[in-house]
Amino acid sequence: MANANLLRAARIRCPVPSIAAAFFQRPRVSQYHGGQTPTQEYRCGIDAEPLYRYRPGGYHPVTVGDSLSDGRYKILHKLGWGSYSTTWAAKDQLHDRYVALKITVAEPKRSDEMEILEKLADTPRNHPGSCYVNQMLDQLTVIGPNGSHDCLVLELVGPNVSDVIGSYCRDDRLPSRAARSISKQVLQGLDYLASKGIGHGDLHTRNIALEIPGLHSLSERDFIARLGEPEMGLVIRQDGKPLSSKVPTHIVRPSSFRDKDVQSLLASPSTKIIDFGEAFFNLDAPNTLHTPLPMYGVQDVL
Repeated sequence: MANANLLRAARIRCPVPSIAAAFFQRPRVSQYHGGQTPTQEYRCGIDAEPLYRYRPGGYHPVTVGDSLSDGRYKILHKLGWGSYSTTWAAKDQLHDRYVALKITVAEPKRSDEMEILEKLADTPRNHPGSCYVNQMLDQLTVIGPNGSHDCLVLELVGPNVSDVIGSYCRDDRLPSRAARSISKQVLQGLDYLASKGIGHGDLHTRNIALEIPGLHSLSERDFIARLGEPEMGLVIRQDGKPLSSKVPTHIVRPSSFRDKDVQSLLASPSTKIIDFGEAFFNLDAPNTLHTPLPMYGVQDVL
C-alpha cells in the first residue's frame, strides 16, 4: 500500500499492479507519428526512422564516424529512434568513456526534459534509487542543415526490457526472478524521482533499460563487436536525383545484442529508467499523458 500511495502522490500513472504485469508480458506499443505521412521522396532498405522526417525542423542527419563538439564525441553506432529524436552510441574522447547521444528534432516541442535532467544532474545522488535513473552527463547544441538541435549526452545503457522480452524470453515473459528484481529497482527509481518532485510521464518497458557491465573498459573494436557491426543501407531519391544535405547518405539499423550477453544480464539485472521526453514537475503536471494504454492505472482508464 505504501508503494501505491507513493505512485499516486508522484502522479505517475502506472501503479504497482500495472508495472508488475508489464514486466511479465511484452506490451504491444506502436510508434506514434503526428500528422499524415507525405509522399515518400526517398527510399532505403533499412527499416528505421521515417526518411520524410529529414527536413527543416526534423531529424539531424548523422553518419557512423561523425564527430560532434569539436571532435569530442565520435559516433560509433545507432541505439534507436523515436518521433522526436535519434539516439547514438558514441565515444567521449575527452573522458575515455562510451555515452549515448540523444539528438532531438529541430522543430519546437514543449518538453521539460532538459530542465528535469539538469536538476537531476545537479543534485547529490545519495538516494538509494538514484542509481536506477539514467543521468545526463553533458548537453550541447548541434547546428545542421535542418536547424538547431538539442543534444543530450546520457549514460549509456543496454537493451530495453520490451526488446529483451520479445527477442530473448520464452513465451514473451521475463524469468520471475528477473521480473521481481527489475520491478524493485524501478520502484526505487520512481521513489527517487518523487523525492525530487518529478513524474516520468511515460513509464513502460521500452523506457526501462538493462545496464551492461564492463563496457567502458572495451576498445572501440570490441565495443562495436558487442553491439554488432553497424548495418547500413544506402538512401536513394525516388527520382534518381542527388541527395539533399538534409538527408543522411545511409540509414543505420539500431544495434542488437548477442543472446548470451542478454541471458547474462537477466541473471543479475541492473536497470535504468530512461527517456524523459514526457517527464514533468509534479507542480505543473499535464492533463494527459502519452503512456501506452496497457500501462495506465484503472483510475485513469475510467
